[in-house]
Amino acid sequence: MIVIALILFVIILLSYYYYVHYGRNGRLINLIPGPPGYPIIGNTLLLQGSRENLWKHLITITDKYYPICKIWTFFIPIVSIRDPDDMEVILNNIKHINKSIIYDVLRPWFNTGLLTSGGTKWQTRRKILTPAFHFNILQHFIESLIEEGENMTKSLKNTGGTVVKDLIPFISEHTLNAICETAMGTSLRDQSAYQQRYRKAVHQIGEIIIYRLMRQWLRYNWIFSLMPKGKKQAETLRILHGFTERIIEERKLCQEYTDDQYLKDFDSNTMTETSDVETIKIRKKRLALLDILIAASRKGLLTDSDIREEVDTFMFEGHDTVAKGICFALLLLAEHKDIQNRVRDEIRTTIEKTGEKFTINVLQNLSYLDRCIKEALRLYPSVYFISRITSEDVKFKSYIIPAKTIVHLNIYGLHRDPNFWPNPEIFDPDRFLSEKIRNRHPYSYLPFSAGPRNCIGQRFALLEMKAMIASLIHNFYLEPIDYLKDLQMEVDLVLHPAHPLQDLWKFQRRLCKNYYPIYKLWCGPIAFVSIHHPDDLEKVLGSAKEHLSKGYLYDALIPWLGTGLLTSEGIKWHKRRKILTPTFHFNILKQFVEILIDEGNRMAKFLKDTNGSVNDLMFLISHHTMNAICETAMGTSLQEMDEFQQYRQAIHDIGQISIYSYINSFLKKIFSLTSMGKKQDKNLKILHGFTEKIITERKQYHERTNGRYLKYFDDMTETDDEEIIRIKKRRLAMLDLLIAAVRNDEMDDVDIREEVDTFVFEGHDTVAVGLTYAILLLAEHEDVQKRARNEISAIMEANGGKLTMSALNNMPYLERCLKESLRLYPSVPFISRVLSKDLQTQTYLVPSGTIVHLNIYDIHRDPNFWPNPDVFDPDRFLLEKIQKRHPYSYLPFSAGPRNCIGQRFAMMELKAIIATLIYNFYLEPIDYLKDLQFKTDLTSRVTQPIRTRFVPINRTSKVI
Repeated sequence: MIVIALILFVIILLSYYYYVHYGRNGRLINLIPGPPGYPIIGNTLLLQGSRENLWKHLITITDKYYPICKIWTFFIPIVSIRDPDDMEVILNNIKHINKSIIYDVLRPWFNTGLLTSGGTKWQTRRKILTPAFHFNILQHFIESLIEEGENMTKSLKNTGGTVVKDLIPFISEHTLNAICETAMGTSLRDQSAYQQRYRKAVHQIGEIIIYRLMRQWLRYNWIFSLMPKGKKQAETLRILHGFTERIIEERKLCQEYTDDQYLKDFDSNTMTETSDVETIKIRKKRLALLDILIAASRKGLLTDSDIREEVDTFMFEGHDTVAKGICFALLLLAEHKDIQNRVRDEIRTTIEKTGEKFTINVLQNLSYLDRCIKEALRLYPSVYFISRITSEDVKFKSYIIPAKTIVHLNIYGLHRDPNFWPNPEIFDPDRFLSEKIRNRHPYSYLPFSAGPRNCIGQRFALLEMKAMIASLIHNFYLEPIDYLKDLQMEVDLVLHPAHPLQDLWKFQRRLCKNYYPIYKLWCGPIAFVSIHHPDDLEKVLGSAKEHLSKGYLYDALIPWLGTGLLTSEGIKWHKRRKILTPTFHFNILKQFVEILIDEGNRMAKFLKDTNGSVNDLMFLISHHTMNAICETAMGTSLQEMDEFQQYRQAIHDIGQISIYSYINSFLKKIFSLTSMGKKQDKNLKILHGFTEKIITERKQYHERTNGRYLKYFDDMTETDDEEIIRIKKRRLAMLDLLIAAVRNDEMDDVDIREEVDTFVFEGHDTVAVGLTYAILLLAEHEDVQKRARNEISAIMEANGGKLTMSALNNMPYLERCLKESLRLYPSVPFISRVLSKDLQTQTYLVPSGTIVHLNIYDIHRDPNFWPNPDVFDPDRFLLEKIQKRHPYSYLPFSAGPRNCIGQRFAMMELKAIIATLIYNFYLEPIDYLKDLQFKTDLTSRVTQPIRTRFVPINRTSKVI
């Protein structure tokens, strides 16, 4: 009987294999080049092993099958693209706005927040959150970003040494501070243990997610929950959710205590001019993204769960990606002393004109530093890929991708494509000179994705990177110890230098190189098509209605993020996007700028107090980006929250668990029974407990204030009403918007948590990644760093020695540096989508329903779009160069209708923190980017702590 049963089972498998591969969709997918696979399991074995090896494999495959390739994981195909034209097809089309099932692994953390949601929910959330990143709101955050940069500078100066043993945790600490103080309205000062626990949880959840992603059988929650990894995830999520819930609760209590007066007119009139005294008074009160969520919950638009979804999402994305971006930017500047000196001179000159202080005007005038950051993001985009699911057949340049296919947008590969970036491995900030940008494909640089689903907080992230890097370069000389060429990248939620998954990362890079610009992999019955040509990415991302579903990669995030903006799709995504979009309105973002500047100042202060010794840059930056996202988006301070460090570790763990569950997707049904499933449960308890605590505290605040600050939250119109003006001056957070939505019956408590989890994760982890790489790049390129410093210094001196939003907006070189940093090291190195219809790429037709990986990392390094793509050249982002470039060759914040909702916020945070750091320090590399070993993770991560030296710059004024 057993033999007969086995024979029948084999016959059924082979029959289904024949049905999948020789049906219309399978035939279209198999036209796309890709590594040879085995019957049934496809290319699943290629995805096993360490995250570092996974990175290597993916790089190799995407390079070999350029610009599009496919892989099969059992019966699921994934198409990876890195051609800007293909990127544009996906990112710029609302039809392909849904994230692929890859993001499902994020749902335990983010549920269906802005990162993971799709369809109507995403649109609703995006609409709610967009005002939070309005320029006027960002202006209010800039002080916090600058202050956090100063805190980082001070901490370096006070450590008694000059070596940062691990750059990422160091930077991540400050980016977490920044995101908490700006987006959450909450300070994390004096809460190092709490913050460290959160950051550790972020790291752990990232590892868990990647672990789960690489194991298709672990996609099933009931299986994963039985595994040790599943239990670890649950434990980590408790930290992460507890962290965000505490922030939310504190912010709610704050609003209740003030009778919600600062939430009035927040969402509709914040962006408009008014002469009403009361409204002006309210507006002057700096509000956070969390306040927007609370305001939305008061209107019944969001539930408490919705708020937490977005808080979790922004907490992660707002600190981790920025921290990574800063780390890589600092490494690049440390390795390139000429660029570092140029940045430093720019900062010094700018500050001298503004009175020795960082302000938004100073940061905005750091044009060279801006280019350095952009070049760092090109080489090391924090988010190195995006994954979408095609909603209908998609015609790429060479192939048709069928509907419901997972498409990975290979941002990392795109940013290093020599077709778009000459000498792509060279760090050349002047790639982002306007004249060069004009000549480049608009989708050849995607550190914040692109299109309607681009990064909502990209301006915030760049501002934070600018503020922190500027502060470090201004106060320290960066010298490399470890070099970027020696780093081993790993596959993660954002771009991470790491060890465990470095093989997977290298594998991905080999695939991208060997199968340029498209390849496919089979994982059992599932085919994955990886694309890394801008034309193909454009077809996936550019559609307003198609390919909006995330690939099943995101399924691993659902235990964490639920079906928030990152993982949701369809009507829910559209609705969430609509609700959340006001959060990132310019007027909202202006309110966050002060917080971001403050967080940059705190980082600078910490660096100065520690004498520039940073042993883990990502850890440090993540600390401050977490502060920033909590205080801005959540309206909650993390300074006294002991759970913070546990939460950060849970984020890291959940990312690894997600990748594991993705790789072992066949464990989906029993993942909870595995060790990784149990680890996921443990981390999820941390993550969800963190966010639930934030939500509860914020709700209590609004209850005490009778919800008066939730009124007028999303009203951007002019008013003369004094009461409305007074309320609008109250700085609110994204969480407040979610709470207001709950009150309007538009969301429930679960919805809030989904969005809080999503935004806390996306708002700190991705930004921390971006900051980390930007710092590394600036440290390695002394000339770029010096130029950025001169720009920052000149603007600071002209602005009375203060950073303001106006100053940050006047730092074009710093902005180019950040953009280049995001090109080289996008925080999110790939995006995964499921094709909603057949997709015709440049060379192949990819059938509907295929999982397509958009390799942002590879498209950012495609020499066809980036000459010398490995060269850090901020002037690639000069306007004249941008205009000549494929619009989908640069996707650090994705593109299209599902682009990053917080990209302006992220850019502003990046700018504020980087500017503060460069102004206060000379960045010197210890670890070099060339020596980093990347690993596969949710963001761009490397295998080991990144060390960078921050040499204090003696100035007559104190830390800016």
